[in-house]
Amino acid sequence: GLIAPARTLRGSVPPSAVTDSSLLQGKVAAATIQARQFITDASFVAPAQGGGGSLAAAIGSKDLVAVTVSVDAARAVANQIAPGDRVDLIDGTGEYLFRGVKILSIGQETAANAAGGNGQPSATAAASGLVTFEVTPDQALEIVNANSDGGLYLTLQPLSASSADANTIPASSR
Repeated sequence: GLIAPARTLRGSVPPSAVTDSSLLQGKVAAATIQARQFITDASFVAPAQGGGGSLAAAIGSKDLVAVTVSVDAARAVANQIAPGDRVDLIDGTGEYLFRGVKILSIGQETAANAAGGNGQPSATAAASGLVTFEVTPDQALEIVNANSDGGLYLTLQPLSASSADANTIPASSR
């Protein structure tokens, strides 16, 4: 129901355009579909071939993963963080766990679909307390273990630091 036919000039329709939406039954989008985009044979694939949703597309490298933790407002910079921001993670003992960790999503909102305007998450997403980070698999384990009792704190880095430091760095005190 999210794809609607539209009238267009016959010469502008690509040869592989899908003209019968029933051919898409049981398939998933291979990538994000833009408004007014022609749907072609390659736009949809079998579920086993799917590339994931917008969160999977936001992960910057094949050796990184997404990990989600629940953090209350007091520990998450008063819910003022947004997808794309970089934060430092402090464990329950007051030690830096990681610095410059990229936030992929808040609640279920990524930078691509943040509903709060200006790339900010909606109030509902921010209130969810769910923060998803982009890290290595080993770092994900450390984050989950450090937050097992809800003791993880986030500190927000300024935008200038966020753009300059593109890698998650283990804290030197570890």
